[in-house]
Amino acid sequence: MRSSRSPPIGRIVAAPEPQARSLEYMVRERGAQFDPNVVDCLITAITGEDSPPSVASTSPAKRPPAGSRAPKRPSRLPQAIAELDVIPVFGPACERALASAFDVGAGPELIGAIESDIGLTVAVLALAGRDCGTAAASVSDAVARSRPPAIGAAIAQLPRLTFPWQTGFEALLLQSRAHAQAVARATDRLAQHVRPFDRDELVAAALVHDVGKLLLAKIWPGFGALAALRHIPEELLAHERRNLGYDHATLGAMLVQRWDLHEGIMTAVSRHHSAQRAGAVATLVCRRHRIVPGGDHVVLIGEVLDHDRRPGPALLFHDGEYRAS
Repeated sequence: MRSSRSPPIGRIVAAPEPQARSLEYMVRERGAQFDPNVVDCLITAITGEDSPPSVASTSPAKRPPAGSRAPKRPSRLPQAIAELDVIPVFGPACERALASAFDVGAGPELIGAIESDIGLTVAVLALAGRDCGTAAASVSDAVARSRPPAIGAAIAQLPRLTFPWQTGFEALLLQSRAHAQAVARATDRLAQHVRPFDRDELVAAALVHDVGKLLLAKIWPGFGALAALRHIPEELLAHERRNLGYDHATLGAMLVQRWDLHEGIMTAVSRHHSAQRAGAVATLVCRRHRIVPGGDHVVLIGEVLDHDRRPGPALLFHDGEYRAS
């Protein structure tokens, strides 16, 4: 249920632009899209001031458990957010995108090159939003809006990473890129069956869904090694909240808002570990429990970690197609 609050402009004015804008949005959605405790900790970490109590209640605002509060040491979060205004891109992906932009022009080759890298995806989506005044929902939408030479010029200015990787952050970025590509491929295959959803929009969200981890790597020494231990995602999320008070999903949504990307992308990023989905009749958050051979295929058995449901028509799979009852 949405918390009744007035945007605390006076409280977050200490945050530099466009961080203040991102915080205002998160406070408006506090209790609806974002966990109230997480929002409180983020405001404290960025501005050094506690968030205000609810105007709908005279009781003191609830505080996160003692172990989940943000560290008392001076936070690097505002500086780290500014450092990620631009995400470095990998050399081969950049060269491929530049060749497509200047030699081939707009088309599937340029779109594929951009979608092969997180930094390229963010840069081109942001470029289209600036040029047209409204956010692009996907890379194909962004390419259709912007001229290939303008895309090429924007890509040419991006910082590049080349092997061997020099820092732990660069290694985590490579790992995040590989994970994003795997999720995007799975999303692409699912979108071919679930026809009501736009494939390109889902892939754009899949490519940037974990950008919040890059921000955590900037402020949390050793986070890259922690993420590499392949914790169950929900366990890693809980570990982030216990140590910082906020998590990579919420930080990722803040970055997406700062970059002025499409609201649909921001919603997907903020909720990719949540069972609550606007417009969904039912949602299950699962982890892999067991894989069982089943003739010419395998059966994936999942352990349900969280779920949500609401009234509405059921989704059925019949005769090779998904249908609504």
